[in-house]
Amino acid sequence: MTTGQAYHILGLRPGAGRMEIERAYIAALGRLQRQLVPGTPLAVRRKAQEKITELTCAYQLLKSVAAPTVQPTPPVSVPSGPTPSRPAHSWVLPAGFAVAALVLVAVVFGMRSSPAPQEPKTARLRVLSVPWSYVTVDGQSLGPSGQVEAFILTPGDRTVVLRQGERILSQTVHLAEGSETIVKAQLEKGYIDVAQK
Repeated sequence: MTTGQAYHILGLRPGAGRMEIERAYIAALGRLQRQLVPGTPLAVRRKAQEKITELTCAYQLLKSVAAPTVQPTPPVSVPSGPTPSRPAHSWVLPAGFAVAALVLVAVVFGMRSSPAPQEPKTARLRVLSVPWSYVTVDGQSLGPSGQVEAFILTPGDRTVVLRQGERILSQTVHLAEGSETIVKAQLEKGYIDVAQK
């Protein structure tokens, strides 16, 4: 087979480049392969098979002989103004992971190194008076005496004032931390007893 015959089989003019040869080969091969499907008469399929063999030989010959087609290079365009800066997206994801890791480490170590919150120091005061009275400690009104629950206060020396009508009894008591101080009073007799529990 000569190169002229090979060009004729592919349907090309002599001197065509490699890209043209390849496109013509692919197009002709596709047409012939569609004739090989089942249901096509046997004679047509055999003839298509022979033409595919001939087409492949012609393509191989021209591919080895033809000069490679030089792709035209597009003209280089010079930017007319400042080029817009693009953010470096490749650093966004790793930076996000790094920040998340640092926050996690800070939280873990921060929780370990910080001392446990201290509970406020408290003392309890229970006032039992006959008859009942209004209880004031350091000028702050706490309510009537005889409550089921003790009054919760800060420890230290406190001035307790019991008042009912015209009767007033006052006593300074020491409230120890974590303990309960019981004040028993008889307003009519002017008697106050303080006990620690």
